[in-house]
Amino acid sequence: MEIAYPTWFLLYVPPILFLTLLVNYIYDAAVFTCLSVCLKCKTKWKLYKQTFLGIWVVGIAGDVGATVLFLLVSFVAPSVQFLYDAVVQPFSSVLGFITAFIVILAAGYLKYVLNRKVVFKKTDLLDDKSKKYMSLLLGLLTAPWTYIVPTEVAWKWLSSILTGIGRLGGMS
Repeated sequence: MEIAYPTWFLLYVPPILFLTLLVNYIYDAAVFTCLSVCLKCKTKWKLYKQTFLGIWVVGIAGDVGATVLFLLVSFVAPSVQFLYDAVVQPFSSVLGFITAFIVILAAGYLKYVLNRKVVFKKTDLLDDKSKKYMSLLLGLLTAPWTYIVPTEVAWKWLSSILTGIGRLGGMS
């Protein structure tokens, strides 16, 4: 199987990268805010300033880790049907869905561990139970759940976003 990499695709990487980082930031901030409210943290803003950059970077690292796992799976995918299903159409087979689900959970677990052991390690604004709880929920809620979206649906969605960005930039 040959893979063609169109050089024009590089034109779309910067807007998509910016959009991805922005959406991740907004989503992570919303989850963090909800969790800090649920934990009745009295110093939300101070906790945000102290930890949020790390939470955001850990979130991106977890998503990149899951992407690398999916890329590794996709190299084997053409010869193993359920691996192909996991990457392209996760709902087309039970094993494909389970494989995609395991990759998503692995990313969530990576986020949990990094938040718990790195981001929240030095803060004294949360007790140990709250650090563990917040790390666990950040890992679960910010795991890359969009990886179970079938590729065809994702490409249609991405195409409409890129078209919209092109129109905003006067490229239509």
